[in-house]
Amino acid sequence: MKGFKKDHSSEKERKTPTQHSKSSKKANIKIDRSEILEYPQFELPQDAQFKGYEEVVVQDISLKTDNVLFRKQKYYSPQTGKTYLAELPLGYDGEFGPGVKALVMSLYYGGNTGQTHLI
Repeated sequence: MKGFKKDHSSEKERKTPTQHSKSSKKANIKIDRSEILEYPQFELPQDAQFKGYEEVVVQDISLKTDNVLFRKQKYYSPQTGKTYLAELPLGYDGEFGPGVKALVMSLYYGGNTGQTHLI
């Protein structure tokens, strides 16, 4: 038969467990800010003793604006009677930048959200 090797491994050899070590994912997470959450003192019994902190890493994302005022150089040539205007950088056209366009496309195709609801 074409495509098959003559020396097939046995079932036992295929199921030999390999050494697996699970590493902490938290070690690779960049911490942007740290906050201390205080327990309300009036709710504690009088003999309560502070024992340190329990750390919890919460991942979130923040979308921020990046509105740019492009000042395009503009020239006029009396000899040709034409105006010459600098072009926007690659990826920019109209009033929305590449980040907004990419977000709209991913929401439209990935989230079944119509574009009319986004902009």
